[in-house]
Amino acid sequence: MCGRFVALREAPGACYDELRVRFPFTFMGIMSLVLGAWIMVYFMVRKPDGPVSGGIEVAMAFVMIGFGSWVVWRRLTGRERG
Repeated sequence: MCGRFVALREAPGACYDELRVRFPFTFMGIMSLVLGAWIMVYFMVRKPDGPVSGGIEVAMAFVMIGFGSWVVWRRLTGRERG
């Protein structure tokens, strides 16, 4: 019954290891920040090929930086336990 959502809600901590579950999301957030910042710096040094492709790439970099900032902020302030 460990893998069922009902079992997790009834007995918190029975099958839930916080470190193993939180680490991939924290790692994903940090990698999003790093990759988004790298994309922004790359396009400051080397201009995009066209306006549409450049807009899509910069928009994705902003999305990645936003997601990474949100994940890291929640992890550092302890708000993921709410």
